[in-house]
Amino acid sequence: MKTVYLSIISLAITSICFAQNFNYPIGQHVVDTIDQENYEAYEIKIETDSPEAIHYGWKRISNSFSNNWSYSLCDYGECHVGIPTTSDMDAISLSQAENGTHGFFKLNITVGSFYGEGTVEIYVYDMNDFSRGDTVSWKLVWILAGDVNGNGVIDLGEISGDLNEDGIINNGEIAGDSNGNGAITDGEIAGDINGDFTIGIGEATGDLNGNGIIGSGEVAYDQNGNGVLEASEAAAGIDKHVLTTINVYPNPASDVIYIESDNISSISIYNLLGEKVMSETFSKSIDVSSLDRGLYLIAIKDIDGNLVTKKVTLK
Repeated sequence: MKTVYLSIISLAITSICFAQNFNYPIGQHVVDTIDQENYEAYEIKIETDSPEAIHYGWKRISNSFSNNWSYSLCDYGECHVGIPTTSDMDAISLSQAENGTHGFFKLNITVGSFYGEGTVEIYVYDMNDFSRGDTVSWKLVWILAGDVNGNGVIDLGEISGDLNEDGIINNGEIAGDSNGNGAITDGEIAGDINGDFTIGIGEATGDLNGNGIIGSGEVAYDQNGNGVLEASEAAAGIDKHVLTTINVYPNPASDVIYIESDNISSISIYNLLGEKVMSETFSKSIDVSSLDRGLYLIAIKDIDGNLVTKKVTLK
């Protein structure tokens, strides 16, 4: 999702108009949506139009990053905790410049679960001529997708993953995609509509479109939303959702599986690749003689749309 916009702007500081005499091959102004809470890095490379001996200095103009974010700034020669008000890079000789040495900034940031946005602006200049310089900046956004009122949580009526904030999960959106990167990443669960990183009442693991049920193209207990039920997901679903009110027997089974429960509306059977191999409305007996022998998951849906998964071995 990373987007880097290249642009050239002028900045007036103390009524001085600064000339734009440096090149910024990786982007003078970085505008980006943060992808993950653990660590991100954003670099701006600085060069002169042609190789020359130069000593870069820099001055922080503004910083609106959240106090809850952890960040550091490295330049050519040193790394700083946070972003100091002013500093300078190591001097670059002519021979170093001719061999490719250049100035740079590398912004390192860890945002955790503290959603928001912020901008840092830095004026970088020639230490021999303060007026010979220009501004670089980073505007970073760490969104909680679906947080319409911007209070940092998904409230009633909001849906985690609702990027366009229309109250539903559309194409390209995924229920539970809190950071809005279009995929279910670490800590997120496909179907987690209220964004509390668990599946609660009215939610279904794997419910990508956020309508509360597992429909076409969705797989029950598919936590990472990739359309495949992996072994670890299957085990988690079974451990969490087995209910004593549903009895599936015999297990292991041979040709017929019997199901005892009330209020069942439909039954689907999945192999361990997450592929649906059988689906039908509720029946107390299911003919499974046509299925290959092995381990299967039976997803049982009640009339309220709640799902229970049972593991059955066919021998």
